[in-house]
Amino acid sequence: IIANPSAATTIGQTYTVLTRSSGTFSSEEVAAFISGGRATIGGDGTSTITYTADAPAALTWKGNDGTNPTFWDSATTNWLNGAFPDLFINADAVTFDDSASSTTVDVQGTVSPGAITVSNSALNFTFQGGAISGGASLVKLGSGALTIATTNSLTGATRIDSGSVTLFTLSALGSGPVTNNGTLHLVAPHTGVASYSGVSAGLSGTGTVNVTLGTGSSTLTLNGTNDTFSGALNIGDGLTGGKVWLNGPLASGATVRLLTNAALYMSIATTQSCPVTLQGGDTGEALGQLRLDSGATWSGPVTLTGPITTTNDAYLGSFTGVGTV
Repeated sequence: IIANPSAATTIGQTYTVLTRSSGTFSSEEVAAFISGGRATIGGDGTSTITYTADAPAALTWKGNDGTNPTFWDSATTNWLNGAFPDLFINADAVTFDDSASSTTVDVQGTVSPGAITVSNSALNFTFQGGAISGGASLVKLGSGALTIATTNSLTGATRIDSGSVTLFTLSALGSGPVTNNGTLHLVAPHTGVASYSGVSAGLSGTGTVNVTLGTGSSTLTLNGTNDTFSGALNIGDGLTGGKVWLNGPLASGATVRLLTNAALYMSIATTQSCPVTLQGGDTGEALGQLRLDSGATWSGPVTLTGPITTTNDAYLGSFTGVGTV
């Protein structure tokens, strides 16, 4: 019998699971109850089965279950709790490091950890499958790579201290702001107007962000609070068109590079003071590889390093109002 709380519990608090009108519960009867969370089941020799909430565990991923070594769920023993094998329970803090046997992590359904740390240099991890939810933060340490292909609803912040993180879905980082001091690859397929939920909440740090665009008129928005990002923003993959909509000013120490065929668009009266390099090409944006509308200003240096290859395209342009370089 699984004793699963119907609402949030308080660590150290004891809750009543079952009360009998007469007599007491034997140890065998108490043993029939299994906790649905981190808790201690009690009541042996009393008239009440109790559930005392314990603190979440700090688990380390091993990925060494004999049947499902890649499963992240609450039924597979792919974790260590200290030196002992354990199951994951929602709210546990989880770490993925170079001691793992499996680097592919197949999320089963939806999991809700309390915190996520990926500290890897020798191994590269991939999260795929279901979804990660809850208020957890994500911290990336070590020179290794993390690829996220899950659709997540995390609300905590993301901090990339080193290594690389590659996002294959627009909601891979959830909705919290992102601090990037490593390398962040934004490669999720998209059409029309799209945004990465976490990055759009705010981008800071000194790292590198590489943006793969969609084709034609597809637009990726980076309109969050970006004024403490002083790293490198590389837009495009040199092959397709598409553009970035960048209304959130970057720090003056940032650098922006528009690769061949990519475009950048600003649509409000704000100022970008960092340098930008335009590599030209067939941008798919006849109004300019750098398009400044409605009073937008680019006050930083603008460098042209490649030719515009289509007659109707241009390096600079505006559609609505006046833009200033």
